[in-house]
Amino acid sequence: MIGIVDYGAGNPASVEFALDRLAAPHRRVGSPEQVVGLSGLIFPGVGRARAAADRLRDAGLWPLLRSWSRPLLGVCLGLQLLFEHSEEDDCPGLARLPGTVGRLRPAGLKVPHMGWNQVQALTPSFLGGPGDEPQWFYFVHSYAALESSAACGRTDYGVSFVSAVQADALWGVQFHPERSGPAGAKVLERFVALCNAQPQ
Repeated sequence: MIGIVDYGAGNPASVEFALDRLAAPHRRVGSPEQVVGLSGLIFPGVGRARAAADRLRDAGLWPLLRSWSRPLLGVCLGLQLLFEHSEEDDCPGLARLPGTVGRLRPAGLKVPHMGWNQVQALTPSFLGGPGDEPQWFYFVHSYAALESSAACGRTDYGVSFVSAVQADALWGVQFHPERSGPAGAKVLERFVALCNAQPQ
């Protein structure tokens, strides 16, 4: 069973629909007590960093996400909050990943970065390998990490930024896999397989 972190700063319904298409059992998680028996967590997010962090703290989920040792997939703002700090609202992050998140400043291009763009795999990961053709995914964001020691995918939008990370069972994507067609479904399918492989 996979938990979808539901804290009022994401779109859990779209993730639920994507997991339904994969026939992957799931439930929403709004408190620490609801994670019992889960094999993994998906941590989605939209909106502003500090407001999302405040909601997580109010729900008691902030310390849970800092200590969670089973598979965890951060999506969009969910990925950004895994870093040490976000420039948005000068917001401290969960510090699961070293580094900071900054505002995109692409010369001559609109922000937010919205729409389809390519992700190039950098290392063997849930994206494939560095010799593979870039894949197309759907993005909606104004902030991103420009560097990360855990980066396994990068994207160019007037500036190169980290679009995917993997550190053992900690995964993160700046794009929205639940809105990214077959390529996004494959990412979720691989995460489900990782969760299913966990000892009970």
